[in-house]
Amino acid sequence: MIELHKKCGFAAASAFLALVLLITFANFTQGQVVPGQPTLVSPDNNENISDNTPNLDWDSVIGANNYDVQVDNDFDFSSPEVNADNIGTDDNYQVLDENALSDGVYYWHVRAENENGIGSWSENWIFRVDTLAPTAPTITAPASGENLSDNTPDITWSAVSENSSPVLYRVWIDNNSDFSSPENDSGWINALTYTSGYLQDNLYYLRVAAKDNAGNQGENSERTFRIDTLSPVAPTLVSPDDGTRTADSTPALNWNTVSDNSLPVIYDLQVDDDSGFSSPTVNVSGLTSNSYTITSSLADSTWYWHVRARDNAGNVGSWSSSRSFIMDTAAQAAPALTAPANGAITNDSTPTFDWEPVSGAASYTLQCSIDSGFTQNLTTGSSTTTDYTLATTLADGT
Repeated sequence: MIELHKKCGFAAASAFLALVLLITFANFTQGQVVPGQPTLVSPDNNENISDNTPNLDWDSVIGANNYDVQVDNDFDFSSPEVNADNIGTDDNYQVLDENALSDGVYYWHVRAENENGIGSWSENWIFRVDTLAPTAPTITAPASGENLSDNTPDITWSAVSENSSPVLYRVWIDNNSDFSSPENDSGWINALTYTSGYLQDNLYYLRVAAKDNAGNQGENSERTFRIDTLSPVAPTLVSPDDGTRTADSTPALNWNTVSDNSLPVIYDLQVDDDSGFSSPTVNVSGLTSNSYTITSSLADSTWYWHVRARDNAGNVGSWSSSRSFIMDTAAQAAPALTAPANGAITNDSTPTFDWEPVSGAASYTLQCSIDSGFTQNLTTGSSTTTDYTLATTLADGT
C-alpha cells in the first residue's frame, strides 16, 4: 500500500512539472511572435480624395510596437513618395506637408514590427488625389432668354470631363438673381436632365453646377428663361375699312401691334371668299410686322380677312374679328350727264354739274376744260355723290 502511494505521488508531480514547463514554453514562444499584416481602413480602396496630405488609417495589430508606411505612384513601390519608418504605435499617419501629393493615382501599404521582427506588408490599396474642380456644365436647354409655355420645363446640360467619377450635378431655379430662396433645388443628382417642379408665369434664373467624386465643386453655369402660358390678345384690324370697295387686286392689309411678355410676337393671316374661312386663298404664318400686301391678284369678289397673334413662348391667340372688302376691277360705265344741258349758256361762273349714278361706283371724278381734248385750263373735282359744284371761277367762254 505504501509503495502504491509513492508511485501515485510521483506521477502527479511529473504531470504538474510538465504543465509548468508547457506554460513557460508557451509564454516564451508568444514573446517571439512577429506581428501580422495590418488591415487598411481609409482612404478606402479606389477612393477619390481632394486632400493632398491625407490621413492614412488601419486597424491595430496585436503585439506591434511600430509601423512603417509607404505611398507611391508606382505599384511596385520602387521610389515611394512617402516612406515613413518607425512611426510608433499609432494606427494612423498624416502625410506631411513637405510630402504633399500631386494630383494623381497612388498606392499605399503598411507593415507592423516589434522586437521579434518585421511583419509582412498589408495588401496594396489605391486612392486618387484630385484637387481640381470640374468645369461648369454647358446648359443645353432651355436656351438663354428662352420663353417657355411649360410650367414644369426640362433642364438639360452636357456632361463634364472629370478624372474622379461619377460626377454629380445640382440645379437651382429662382425668381431672384441672388438665388436667396430657390423655387427649385434638385440636390446632387447623377443625371444630365432635371424636370422642374411647377413654376408660375414669371422670369426665372437658372444655375447648374458639377461636383466630382473627390468632393470638388465647380463653377456655376447660369442663364435666364421665362415661363409664359398666357396667349396674346387678338389683334385689332386697321385697314382697309370693313366693306371697302377697291380695284387694287393686291391690297395691303394692316392691323395693330400686339403687346406681350414673350417677344417677338408674330402673326398669322387668312383671306377667303368664304366668311367661315373654310379654304383660305391666302394663308400665311410667321409674319413679323403688322401689315401684309397680298402677292397674288385676287379675283373680283367679296373677300374676308382676319389675323391672330403668336408669342415667342408658342402661345397662340384667338383670331381677330373679321372684315370684308369688295374686289372690283371691272371698268365702270361712263356716267350720263344731266345738267347743265349740252350747249347751255349760263351766267354762273361756278356752276353745279349733275349726272346719273353708275351702279357700283364709289366716287366720281369731274374734269372741265376750254378744249375738247381737256388739255387747257383744266379744272378737276371729285365727288362721292352725283353732283359737284366748281370751287374755281370759270372765265367766259365755251
